[in-house]
Amino acid sequence: MWLRILLGFPAVYFLSGFPLARLFLPQEKTFSLKLLLTSFAFSCFLTYPAAVLTTMIEGQSAAAIYSVHLPHSLLSLAIISLPFWFLLWKKRLPRLHLPSLRKVHLLLALFLILYSLFVFVNLNRADVLGDDYDLGYQAYNLQDGILDARRAYVISFNTHPPLMMTIKHYGMQLFYPWGLDGLSDWMFRGVEGMMGLGVILTSYLLVRDFFSERTALLTAALLAVNNYLIFMGRIFLREIYLTFFLVIALYFFLHKRVFLAAFFLGCALLVKASAVILLPVFILWLLKEKRVKELAVVFSTLIAVYAPVVVYNVGAYLVTGHMDATFSWLFHLPNPFLTGQSANPLLTNPSAIISILTDLYGWPVFAFFLLCLVIFLFQRRHQYLLVWLVSSLIFFCLGPLREYYLLPLTIPLVIILADVFKKLPILIVSILIFSAVYSFSSDSAIVRAYSADRGWKNLSANLSKVYLPGDCLIAGQGVSDLPLRRYLKTDDGVKTYLLGPNYPHYYKMCTEVKDPEREIVITYNNIGKVTYEVY
Repeated sequence: MWLRILLGFPAVYFLSGFPLARLFLPQEKTFSLKLLLTSFAFSCFLTYPAAVLTTMIEGQSAAAIYSVHLPHSLLSLAIISLPFWFLLWKKRLPRLHLPSLRKVHLLLALFLILYSLFVFVNLNRADVLGDDYDLGYQAYNLQDGILDARRAYVISFNTHPPLMMTIKHYGMQLFYPWGLDGLSDWMFRGVEGMMGLGVILTSYLLVRDFFSERTALLTAALLAVNNYLIFMGRIFLREIYLTFFLVIALYFFLHKRVFLAAFFLGCALLVKASAVILLPVFILWLLKEKRVKELAVVFSTLIAVYAPVVVYNVGAYLVTGHMDATFSWLFHLPNPFLTGQSANPLLTNPSAIISILTDLYGWPVFAFFLLCLVIFLFQRRHQYLLVWLVSSLIFFCLGPLREYYLLPLTIPLVIILADVFKKLPILIVSILIFSAVYSFSSDSAIVRAYSADRGWKNLSANLSKVYLPGDCLIAGQGVSDLPLRRYLKTDDGVKTYLLGPNYPHYYKMCTEVKDPEREIVITYNNIGKVTYEVY
């Protein structure tokens, strides 16, 4: 397994996109951080067309959906990336050299190691209960919206756009390609930590080029111990993917590489529609600098990248009457995956945002963020960060809100704090120590809710000694079918829909057994641990 991971991850997440990065950055003479991160970003994007090609090669049948995908997925990625390698070979650019190591690189490596320890140590602790399993089910087998199977060949999904799913598909397949049930819990989450490292490196690069080396190092250090970024590196959700593409898009925009900036903003849109929070920065700065013609480049690129999702939603509406969560929200259509919101979000969301941020950052860090914002306003520097913050807050105050939506706010807040306090080392060290202790101790209520060991792994081991043929299970109050499917391999509604009711599964629900010998009720006890009672 480890050989497959050590060889597969660099091949998928670096080498596949390297020729595109090299072609767009021919001036790079070393294996620079910019080249590395651009290769990573392009490689992540290429998983999308490759995954679509995989579904076309394998087909739409249930047997194809539950087959071994890794050979087809790697073949598809090779087919997609080989033309770019050919173009790079024809271009005959000068050979790249290894960069010279400096003390700053050692410090940066130390921060990355620190973040990795926070994220990857004990990653198997939390049970896979909700979105981890639900999204993992779709990503692993490239299923469009579960029951829709592969009707759209994963051009998009009926919840959100596809890019996060296709990036995740390759990671899960490299961890274990012989079926979703064989994955350990940490394999459902391992890719997010990699994206978190990408966020730290890209933020460092942005701040180094447009602030100073000192501020960049402080930014990397603050992000490495930031509870919000660590939390999102340990669960399978879209926002950490979204944040990476937003930061690299801003980086290239500030370097006046408008096409690359718009392309990576398009990639962010392919992760989630909330990527529009960065669009006002592009529009306002291009208008301010009278680069109006480049607005056409931005919008034409975004339309081209996002067009498959629009096509999917139009087709889905014509055929099935539904659209994905974003389009359903825009056009007031029913959607079972739509996040609920209050009747007056402007009245409730601001206080909810404060509650979420204070919980995930800790009160002292949140207070320092607010203080730095006030100081930064008077400095009138790097105002694109303020536009990013303001547009984000407006967006989140008007729409649905959940605790993990606000991660993109962390980047401008941390950069501003690092810039304002860069000459106050004692204060910075105090914030770093508090953040590290807060992250390590899991004092955040939100983190505890998502990272709890609810006892499902122990239940699975214990129940196997009690359950007999003729018995059946009942889901008690508060127990959903997702952990039952994950840990007990119970009746899977998706497989029943695709394979028929007689596919093999050991544990039976009482809805499947006519006259059971015993009924075993699965429920949570008074301390939140899953348990069972036999009747």
